[in-house]
Formats: sequence, structure tokens, C-alpha cells
Amino acid sequence: MKDRRKSLGGSDANRIMRGDWHTLWLEKTGRKEPEDLSENLPVQIGLATEDVNNKFFTLATGLHPVNDENASLKNVHQFMTATYDGVIMEEDVPIEYKHTNSNNTLDNCISTYMPQLQHYTMVSGCKYIYLSIIFGNNRHEWCKVDADKDYMNKLYGIEHSFWQHVEKDKEPENLDTSELPKLAGKIKINDMRSIDFDETGNNEFLSNASKWIETKIVADENKALGVILKGSVPDDCRKATGGGVIITRNKAGNLILKQNQRRM
Repeated sequence: MKDRRKSLGGSDANRIMRGDWHTLWLEKTGRKEPEDLSENLPVQIGLATEDVNNKFFTLATGLHPVNDENASLKNVHQFMTATYDGVIMEEDVPIEYKHTNSNNTLDNCISTYMPQLQHYTMVSGCKYIYLSIIFGNNRHEWCKVDADKDYMNKLYGIEHSFWQHVEKDKEPENLDTSELPKLAGKIKINDMRSIDFDETGNNEFLSNASKWIETKIVADENKALGVILKGSVPDDCRKATGGGVIITRNKAGNLILKQNQRRM
């Protein structure tokens, strides 16, 4: 616990970003004991499943992570430290393991843990980091997250500002983290970028997107009405007509709805 008070780690970066910086400051200045995670179920499940996570990452990628004790990566950078879950032997870059609920998504996990991931790339000096996740007990996903200079520079400024308050024993009044989520959306995942056309102002894309939404509404309404029309046909009816439509029953017993061309 005392060692954790001497620096900021990757999980601390996550806590700052989710607005838990006041409690974190109390802990770093010795005014409050950190939470005992030994009986925290999600944390302990995450620790218990790291070997399984490692196995399925290797099966999916052919890469072989080793535990942090065998790591050759730099794990101290000024007031920042890093404890990596593992290091990829073939590429000498870190990997972070997570376990989450089965309803969660990879994109949401990337967003949630981006501060920690970028903190680790900043400390290690690596150009990217792997994230490997077990969702509930039914699926495993992974991705490669690039280090991003703009994000790391902003994150460094926030962490440095926080650490200055720790060293000066002065309670921080506010930490502006509002820019980081926007910067996170531009970071390459698996060597591919994301584009926000609202931001870039691509008029052709925006115009077509608007038309797609309008036509989708009509298409969804059309589909719903088709269900209602078919529901009006009795089970012993072979063919039904009226109002410009014709509904026929095929050999499999399924109803086919079409426009009645004879009424046109």
C-alpha cells in the first residue's frame, strides 16, 4: 500500500478519468486507506481468469504473453509506474487482461480502459498495447490499441497536475478531463481508425445518412404493417386480396405478401 502512494499507476489513471480523483488524492496523501480488493469479486475473478485469458489470446493470435515478472519493459516514468499483466514475447509490448459481464462490448471496454492503456504505453515507450477480454463465460475478444501522442500528452498533463497536488499536499478543486474521450475516438484499433463525419463535415455522407434514416423509418413501418396484414389471414385461407394487396400461402404454409398488380 505504501509503495502505491509513491506514484500513479494505470488503474489510478482510470480512476482520475472517471472522476474518482478526490478519493484517490486522499489515499495518495495518506488520509485514507485504499480499498481492500481481496474480497472484491469482480477484481478477484479477473485475477483468477488471467491464465485462461492468456491461453485464449494465444489461441486467437499465435502470440505468447509472459507474466510481468519476466518483463523487460520500462515500468517507471517520472511519477508514473506500470504493472503489466503480461508482455508479448515476440513483440516486447504489454498486454492487459480484463474480465467483464457478457452484455458488455469490446468498444465499451476500450473506452473504459483507454486511460490505463495509454498510461502503460507512455511508461513503457511502446507503440501499442494489447487488450484481451473475457466476456462472462461465453466469449473472448482481443484488440491492439495504438499509442497516441495527443492523448498521452493530455493524459500526462492531467496526471502531472494531480501529482503536483499530492506533492504539495493541496486538495485539487477540479481536474478537466473533458477532452480525453474525444481524443480516444481517434486512436487506431487493430491498425484501423475511426472517423466522425459530423466533425469532418462530409456533406455527402451526412446527406445520405439522413436519407437512410428517413427511408428506414418507412421501411420499418412497411415491415410492421406486413406482419399485421398477415396476422389478419385465417389459418384456413389460401389466398386473400383487398386494398391493392394479395396474400398467398405457399406449400410450406408461409404467407407471401405482394402488391396486387391487377388493381393497378
